[in-house]
Amino acid sequence: MGNLGVKWVDCDYWVIDTAYSMKARQDVDLRFAYYLVGYVGLNHLKDGSSNPSLTREAFGAQLFPLPPLDEQRRIAGVLNAFDDLMEANRRLARNLEDQMHAVFAAESFDTPPVFGGITLGDLAAVNPRLAKPTGEAAYVDMAALPTDSSRITSMVRRAPTGGSRFQNSDTLLARLTPCLENGKAAFVDVLDGDEVAIGSTEFLVLRDRGGVGCHWPYMLTRSQRFRDYAIANMNGSSGRQRVSADTIANYPMALPNPDSLARFRPAAETAFATIRALREEIDDLTRSRDELLPLLMSGKVRVSGSLAVA
Repeated sequence: MGNLGVKWVDCDYWVIDTAYSMKARQDVDLRFAYYLVGYVGLNHLKDGSSNPSLTREAFGAQLFPLPPLDEQRRIAGVLNAFDDLMEANRRLARNLEDQMHAVFAAESFDTPPVFGGITLGDLAAVNPRLAKPTGEAAYVDMAALPTDSSRITSMVRRAPTGGSRFQNSDTLLARLTPCLENGKAAFVDVLDGDEVAIGSTEFLVLRDRGGVGCHWPYMLTRSQRFRDYAIANMNGSSGRQRVSADTIANYPMALPNPDSLARFRPAAETAFATIRALREEIDDLTRSRDELLPLLMSGKVRVSGSLAVA
């Protein structure tokens, strides 16, 4: 929110020396102050050339608009209602994905081979070939890959230079240390139609060959046995180790049970469709809140009772 990192904390915490904490005066609602600081932004107060920072003195001297306390509370209540809805959606999305991880494990998809078995490359293509897009293309960098969910968190458009290429329904896996150890991976469902996107050169792209379903490779990247294998088979100099596409394609595993796949595929399709809908609603709520916030803070929209009115 705004151009300065502001975080609301509902539990005990400690503050590192590069952050400040706020305690409200009696005539200030703390939740209102949280939204206000995020809206105003304080980057213009940063000082220092090599490592610019915001001093306590500059922060304390900054002037803020301050409506009456009861109006502060009403404004904070309206904005907090948006945040509560977004957090409820995030929790539901996390729960749905956790349920699918439990189903994946219960169906014993990631088990060692018996009497030969197969490799991951038999089930999923690793770095499938795609034509280079023309004009500007969607670009996803390493920072956009989450460590604990399936969603790509950000995306920009730029000229398509080198890098990985992927489409909707592909899985992205970070192959470089420490991103692989940290669990960076994502299921791609944020692109338009059949467009080809570009990503970091340190992504591996996994794609169902037509037998296990598009969500299955992503679920595998979260499996502990697979992750242990990928990490153990990294190569390179210290600090720049990575796992190769061939190593991932040669991951040994048992052939999935057809009945298990028949149960898993429709369940995953339903769960991930719901997760996508929840995240799209979060995006809509975020836009609505961020459009309303400056109107409330400037007084162009006033809060009467529980309603915001122009």
